[in-house]
Amino acid sequence: MSARAAPWLAWSMWALCALLVSLSVFLNSRYAVESARFTIGDLVWVVAFVGFPTIGAFIASRRPGNPIGWLLCVAGVSFGLSGVANEYAALALLNEPDSLAGGAEAAWVDTWVWAPGFACLVLSVLLFPSGRPPRPRWWLVAALVLVGMTMVVGPGAILAWSVRGPRLLEEAQPGTGPLWEFANAGFRLMVAALLAAVLSLLVRFRRAGETERQQIKWLAYAGALEVLTIALDELLLTPLGVESSAAKDFLTGLPVLAIPLSVGVAIFRYRLYDIDLLINRTFVYGLLTATLLAVYFGGVAVTEALVHAITGRAEQPQLAIVASTLAIAALFNPMRHRIQSFIDRRFYRRKYDARKTLEEFSFKLRDETDLEALNEELVGVVSATMAPAHVSVWLRPLSDTGRRRELSG
Repeated sequence: MSARAAPWLAWSMWALCALLVSLSVFLNSRYAVESARFTIGDLVWVVAFVGFPTIGAFIASRRPGNPIGWLLCVAGVSFGLSGVANEYAALALLNEPDSLAGGAEAAWVDTWVWAPGFACLVLSVLLFPSGRPPRPRWWLVAALVLVGMTMVVGPGAILAWSVRGPRLLEEAQPGTGPLWEFANAGFRLMVAALLAAVLSLLVRFRRAGETERQQIKWLAYAGALEVLTIALDELLLTPLGVESSAAKDFLTGLPVLAIPLSVGVAIFRYRLYDIDLLINRTFVYGLLTATLLAVYFGGVAVTEALVHAITGRAEQPQLAIVASTLAIAALFNPMRHRIQSFIDRRFYRRKYDARKTLEEFSFKLRDETDLEALNEELVGVVSATMAPAHVSVWLRPLSDTGRRRELSG
C-alpha cells in the first residue's frame, strides 16, 4: 500500500467506527426504559471502545506494514456494527414495537457480526508487537481462530435467520440442534486461540531482547489491570451486593482504555522504559492501600468489640472511626517506605544494589582526598552499577594541555 493510501484508508475506517458509536449512543438515548439510559459509566466504555480503532488508525497510518493497526481498525468496525445492530433491534422490537422497519434483521446481524472483531483482537495479541508470531508454528493459532470465526459466522448466521426477531435478543440460546452446537464450538475454539495467543506472549518474552520485553511489559501491565478489576468486581463488589451503577461501570471500564494505549506506547516506543517505574509504583501503592484498609477495618472492629465488651453498647462508636483514621495517617509514610524497600529488594535487586552502592560512594566522596584512591573507587562504582566493557576517567588540570588517565574496570 502506498504512503498516501494507508493514512486515508486507516482514518476512513476510524471515521466509520466513530459514526457507528455515535449512532449507537443516539439509539440508546431513544430508549423508553429509564434504567437503560446512557450514563457516565457507559461513556467510559464508549471511550475505551473508540480507543482501539483510534490507536489502530495511528499505527496503520504511520506503520502500514504492521498488521496490528489494521486488525484494530477492523475490530472497531465489527464491534461498531454489532453495537448499532443491537441498539436498533432493541429499539425496534422491544421498546417501540412495530415503529421501525428492519428490527428483526438487525437482531440477526448482531448474532454474528461481532465474531470478526473478536478474531482480530486475538490475532493482535498473537502478532504483538512486531506483526509476526514468535515462531512460524504459531501461525497454527491464527488458523485456529479463523476456523472458529467461520464456524460462528456461517452456521450461526444461517440458523439465526429462521428465528430472527425479539427471541434473538431475549434468549441467550434461541435455537438447539447440531448446527447450534457447531457454532458454539466455534466460539469456544476462538477462546482457546485467545489463551494460546497469551501463551505466545510468554514464549516471546523469554526469547526477546530488551526492547521487545519492554513492549510486552506494557501490554501485560494493561491486561493485568483488567484482570484485577474483573476479580475485584466478582470477588468483592458483587458479594457485597454492589449492583450495576455508574461508579462500578467506571471502575470496570477504565482499565479497558489502558489496553489500546499500552499497544500504542509499545509499538511507537514512546517512553518505553517508564513501564518499570509504573509497575514498581503499582506494586507499592497497591500493597499500601490493602495494608491501610486492613488496619482501618481491623481497628474499627477491634475498637467496637472492646467498647461493646466494656459498656455493652452494640452500635459502632465514632471513636473507632476517628482512631483508625489517625492510625492510617500516622502509618502512611513509614509503611510506604518499608513497602518500597521490600519491593526494591525482592523484585528490583540489581537496581536496589546499584542505588545502595552509589549512596555509599557519595559518603566516601565527601571525606576522600587522595586522587588515586578516588579514581579507583569511582571505577569500581561504575563497574558495579553499570557493568560497562571499559571505563575511562578524564582529568582536566589547571593548564590548557590536559591529560588523560585511563583505568580499566
